[in-house]
Amino acid sequence: MFKGLFGSKEPSTREIKTANDLLPGDIVSFKERLSLPKDIQGQQFELTEIAGYYYSDGIVPELTLRNADNQTYFLSPDDNDGDPELLLSRKLSREQVAQIFDEDEFAKLFEDGVFPNLKVKTVPPELEGWLNDNYQQEEKSIEAYYYERNCIANPPSDFDDDDDDDDGEELRYHECEAADDNYFLTVEIWDDGSTDVIVGICCTEEVIEHYWPKND
Repeated sequence: MFKGLFGSKEPSTREIKTANDLLPGDIVSFKERLSLPKDIQGQQFELTEIAGYYYSDGIVPELTLRNADNQTYFLSPDDNDGDPELLLSRKLSREQVAQIFDEDEFAKLFEDGVFPNLKVKTVPPELEGWLNDNYQQEEKSIEAYYYERNCIANPPSDFDDDDDDDDGEELRYHECEAADDNYFLTVEIWDDGSTDVIVGICCTEEVIEHYWPKND
């Protein structure tokens, strides 16, 4: 659908070989793979912006994808110690979190010295393919920084740098993984007290059908 918007323009000469080559305005289409969530299978998305997370062990870009219904998803290419993978994710609403997890068990994510195993109570229809049966907490309250820019092309300063000109936003995150390592759950706590709950899957670039560069 998005590709049709550019059909009357001259083709771009820029070549996109991997997700790391993507720029805002580019189009990504996914294959009809059962390993993908239902709302991703066979769909096209426009890349609307590139941001990045700066962790103690390196930078992970975050590519925002938007479909024809203006639903937002996230794609993060990850080197994964020389075994590249793609991290596909989406945010959960407060109502969805309450549907999926037991409230008391979920609260244990934030307790000192406790690493709970969260069982999924129910899978909302709109999240088919996004959730595993249970998640084990692996990381607790780890510091990171978020940048609203392409951190690969324009890296931030040192992790401990207090330069006021740097635009990184500090957060702390809690990370959970499923038993097969292909599903993950992340809870991000921001400086202003707001919380984002994110579910995602890990896959290879083989799930990509095609990349189309933006025609300038």
